[in-house]
Amino acid sequence: MKSGKGSRLFLKKGRQTSLANGDAMSSKEDFQAWIGRRVQSEDVLTEGLFRRFAATFDLADEKRAVGQPAPPLIHFCLAPNAFPASRLGEDGHERRGEFLPPIPLHRRMWAGSRIEFRGALRVGETVCRVTEIESVSTKEGKRGPLCFVGLKHTIQVGDEVRIIEHQDLVYLDTIKRHGEAHCGADQLLDEEIMLGEATLFRYSAITFNSHRIHYDRDYARATEGYPDLVVHGPLQATLLISYATKLAGRPPNRFSFKAVSPLYVGNPITLRAVQREGATRLECVKRDGQATTYADAMWS
Repeated sequence: MKSGKGSRLFLKKGRQTSLANGDAMSSKEDFQAWIGRRVQSEDVLTEGLFRRFAATFDLADEKRAVGQPAPPLIHFCLAPNAFPASRLGEDGHERRGEFLPPIPLHRRMWAGSRIEFRGALRVGETVCRVTEIESVSTKEGKRGPLCFVGLKHTIQVGDEVRIIEHQDLVYLDTIKRHGEAHCGADQLLDEEIMLGEATLFRYSAITFNSHRIHYDRDYARATEGYPDLVVHGPLQATLLISYATKLAGRPPNRFSFKAVSPLYVGNPITLRAVQREGATRLECVKRDGQATTYADAMWS
């Protein structure tokens, strides 16, 4: 299936599907009808994107020529959902009922991903992303209703699949304020960093992420109830996979991460690595000991 750079097709069971406002559905049963919808787009991994990515994460090697491998998780910056401004919702995401179902819960979070790397993306390549809705489920949590949407992203160059990612989105009306207990005494190394507003701005820019909780402090506080700007989950995941790559001397073959507690701008965090059977457990931890994001990196 071909498309021009940046173009997107909404598909359901192999057919192009209209997503006009009149198609919006709201019942639990109706949400199941969204499973199987797909969207496809293409993008080019340019030298400019690589330089901006390297600058955002302070990577030592900021110059890579066409044909050289790019760092892991740079695919988060490729072929984003570039919806026109007129089709964005109040939170900065695309309006509900565009590609994703019209779930009537206010907050949307990227809860985590499980990623398999089959090959590196290289500077200069044209990359195709195909995203499919795999699952939609609802449950009643301790603080109210939750809705989970599972997405599968297939990242390929030509006919060669390079990356497969299973992403979990969660919709909710309350903020989860307590993370799991962090890793214990078997930690290997620590590295403390501070994420400021400039880093959040840069990451929002290179990923074309318009979710307002990352740059609009008044909106984050007054509308979604956060105390300050929220640090992106995938930004933390990228810090962790970069840390794992530095420790091991090469990027992992498989990587998964889970956001467990919000991290706010200006709060120092420690990157921790813990050797476990068959994998390295990584985490972002605040000074009070609360973990915000966990990850597992595997090299086999």
